[in-house]
Amino acid sequence: MSEFIAHFGVNWQLLLAQVINFALLFLVLKKFAFGPLGGLLRARREKIKEGIRMHEEARHILDELDLLRAERVIKAEKEAYMIMQDAQRLARDRGEELITATHEKAETIIADARRIIAQEKEKISQDAIKDTRRLIAEGIRRVIGKLPPETRDGVLIEDALRAIKTGV
Repeated sequence: MSEFIAHFGVNWQLLLAQVINFALLFLVLKKFAFGPLGGLLRARREKIKEGIRMHEEARHILDELDLLRAERVIKAEKEAYMIMQDAQRLARDRGEELITATHEKAETIIADARRIIAQEKEKISQDAIKDTRRLIAEGIRRVIGKLPPETRDGVLIEDALRAIKTGV
């Protein structure tokens, strides 16, 4: 066997030293480079998943609010239609005088319904904005809370300086 190794010019002592050097280098890199980098990558992956989850939650809330708004609009339109039908029936029964009064009443009710719809839409929009702000604030708090103080302070200082430079 040693003749075979010697025939190819392999020095077993040098080969053994290279194997030991490689093993030491591998262990050092694993301990001080690959381990921390893997931890950072896992933490970043979790932050991204959390951000995506929060985005989906906010999207779901907005979809529900849109559906609620649409249902209320349909209900208000149906009520307005029913009022108009009643007004037309009464107008036929009572004559021209009642036609004018009922149209005015129907327009008032429709205007009130539109006003109520606008108020509900504004309320729903404000609720959605409030919920979205809360979700975003929670996400930012979670992300910034996990950053080391030096990194967090550095990022905040850079953002503040950038805002001052742009005049925002």
